[in-house]
Amino acid sequence: MIFSAVRRDLGALAMEAEKSMAYGMHVYPDLPVSMLYLVGGGAALTGLVGVLARDIGIGVELLDPFAILEPGSRGASTRCGTAWAKAVGLALTGV
Repeated sequence: MIFSAVRRDLGALAMEAEKSMAYGMHVYPDLPVSMLYLVGGGAALTGLVGVLARDIGIGVELLDPFAILEPGSRGASTRCGTAWAKAVGLALTGV
């Protein structure tokens, strides 16, 4: 029911994500964007990952930034690992 209510606005969200990716690829042309990671409570909206992946055309995955900080976790070895620690710490302190 909630997904149906916000479905119309997801197109605008997808366009904003594409603009951000285009800007990042313009600034860092040697670092192509191949995956979009979603974090936060709203990211868990049922169907959001699929809609964004379809509209943007790259992989989209729901990510728990705290889980990848756990030593020995699957995420720590295959993704950014502890590179997220500073961002998570700053977010927790409100900076």
